Amino acid sequence: MARTRKKRRKRRTSRALRRLTVFLLLFIILFAGLLFAGRVLLSADFFRQQIISAVASQTGRTLKIGDAQVAFWPTLTLRLHDVALSDPPWMNGGRGVFLRMKTLDLAVALKPLLQRRLQVKRIDFKAPEVFLRVDEKGRANWDFSAPQKPAKGTASGTADKENRPKEPSATSNVGGFLSEIRLAPVRISKGRVHFTDARSASRFDADDVNLVISLPRPDAPLSLKGDLIWRQRPVHIALFLKAPNRLTTAGSAISASVSAPEIKAAYEGLLRIQNGLVLAGRVEARGPSLRNLLAWAGAPLSPGRGLGAFAVKGAVDSAGNRITLKKARITLDGMHAQGTLRLDLSGARPSIAASLGVDRIDTNVYLAPAAKAGKAGDKNGQRPRGTGGDWSDAPLDFSPLKAVDAHLLLTTNAILWKNVRIGASTVEARLKGGRLDATLKKMAFYGGQATGRIILNGARRTPAVQIALRANGIDGEAFLRDFADIRRIRGRLFIDASLAAAGRSQREMISTLRGSARITFRDGAIRGINIARLVRTVKTAIINGWQKAPKEKTDFAELSAAFRIQDGIAVTDSLKMLGPLVRLKGRGEIDLLRRRLDLRIEPKIVASLKGQGGREKLEGLPVPIIVKGPWDDPKIYPDIEGILRDPEGAYRRLKSLIGKVTGGKGVKPIEAIEKKARKTVKKQREKLKQKATRELEKVIGEDKAKKTVDKVEKKARKLLKDLFR
Repeated sequence: MARTRKKRRKRRTSRALRRLTVFLLLFIILFAGLLFAGRVLLSADFFRQQIISAVASQTGRTLKIGDAQVAFWPTLTLRLHDVALSDPPWMNGGRGVFLRMKTLDLAVALKPLLQRRLQVKRIDFKAPEVFLRVDEKGRANWDFSAPQKPAKGTASGTADKENRPKEPSATSNVGGFLSEIRLAPVRISKGRVHFTDARSASRFDADDVNLVISLPRPDAPLSLKGDLIWRQRPVHIALFLKAPNRLTTAGSAISASVSAPEIKAAYEGLLRIQNGLVLAGRVEARGPSLRNLLAWAGAPLSPGRGLGAFAVKGAVDSAGNRITLKKARITLDGMHAQGTLRLDLSGARPSIAASLGVDRIDTNVYLAPAAKAGKAGDKNGQRPRGTGGDWSDAPLDFSPLKAVDAHLLLTTNAILWKNVRIGASTVEARLKGGRLDATLKKMAFYGGQATGRIILNGARRTPAVQIALRANGIDGEAFLRDFADIRRIRGRLFIDASLAAAGRSQREMISTLRGSARITFRDGAIRGINIARLVRTVKTAIINGWQKAPKEKTDFAELSAAFRIQDGIAVTDSLKMLGPLVRLKGRGEIDLLRRRLDLRIEPKIVASLKGQGGREKLEGLPVPIIVKGPWDDPKIYPDIEGILRDPEGAYRRLKSLIGKVTGGKGVKPIEAIEKKARKTVKKQREKLKQKATRELEKVIGEDKAKKTVDKVEKKARKLLKDLFR
């Protein structure tokens, strides 16, 4: 029994050992098989083939991969070398290169892969080079959507049926093995981007591109963040696309921003790629200098002033090359505008159509700096009165007129040009090929109203200007002060002028000025002179000369003149003034280039206090007056030579006038005047002679002054002797 039990135990032990041995052998065989199968399954070539197949299936593009390596630790990593992705098939048959790089690293999750799902945990593009192209039809090679199916029955629909790539799908049987692809963020470091547009032959290149792109699935949102170097400036970009797979159909919601030293811009709304970019949303942009931005963008302007800080925001709507900005708020060089603006980029130059309300239009921002005035030591650098100032020789910059074409309707509260200030105005301006034609339809002008037209022709080799202006009832004193620094005349001013000039600088413009102008002042005064008083004191003024009288003035009801202008010289022979006690006629010229006056005026004292409407032909003594010198501080003196040409006539008029002034009542007043005059001449003859000589030397020279005074003295003695007989 005992022996039998031992045999049974041995047999049971033997069977257990045999079973264990078989299990171990089977386990070893199975493990070896699994290792062999895993090595085949997880080989680099396997990954390479599956990725190539997936790209071809979903995009129709050709992906080429040179060598591939697999690392199992610490993560399953696939490294691809010499990678190149082709253009879409419809662009040169897909022969071009869209993307190429030396190295591409992918980190893949192992467990999902065993479940036929490709889950890429990391994608690193090292030093990639991207070639972005737009063909003649406006199609972009970065459009990864599947080509649209041709209509049934068409030749292309039949011919391309077998060659068309399938519609992309996140759940399609990719490459016959993978059922799903999920991508981690794509990291691009030290890349390069090249852009070309066959429609306009434009191109640009970006270097040192560092981006992070997130697109987990083809139908998932896309986000992009990073920076790059473009035209030697750092640019930071951020973009979010809600549905990138719908860009070429219904479009996708987008939020994008760009930040660079020259501009900060943001857009939020809809983006659709269909015959170009289609936008519908809100845009906002600002920068420190529009001039620098244009230079950075490859459209530099000639050196000049203005076009500095800018800002724009509003609702944008674009289709193709046409962009509309509605409810826009625009700021440029401190000026603010709002309204509607349309931009057309289809022509040789951008074309702008706008209807805007502007707080003010300050042209001084764009004018060349005024020539420095004043002498060394002048307080605050102010120009002394009487120096006449000067026009600028700085080149006039008309290049901005050639940058765009435009049709603008502007309503503004103010227009500033140098010191001239125009009030609320409506301006319609047309700009074509460097020629600006602006019509001032309604203009509040120095308390009155004005209309005008200005043509600036910058298309010519020598720029030209044409101005037509009609102003009614404006504040003449303020206008002349601001326009020409003339401060002697006040009154309501009426202007009707038509002028033209050509030149490359302000000085050249003034030197070629031509045209006509009629100027009328009403109900005003001339400061610094009392013409009636001067004429009444003619018997002593002939010897003494007339001194400055800043507190004096000559009132008038009307002062007018018509000018013919040629080469910057304004000539008149119709100067006329009507005042309460004096009438005035004159002629002469105004040298606009040198800012000087040369006028001869013939005033008459009259026995009427009537001004405007009084009889002009009243008897009186003509005492010609010379107004000569800088127009802001001319010298005024009697025309002694004019009197001496007809002394007898002057004597008869003087005697007749004295009779009228004294009322013709007896001889006593005349005897008193005679006695006083003889006494004055006798006691102060030499003194007055020296004084008169000094005054005349300032005007007509030393030799001529001495001779003239001698003649005057002789004639004066005779006149006074005969006058008081």
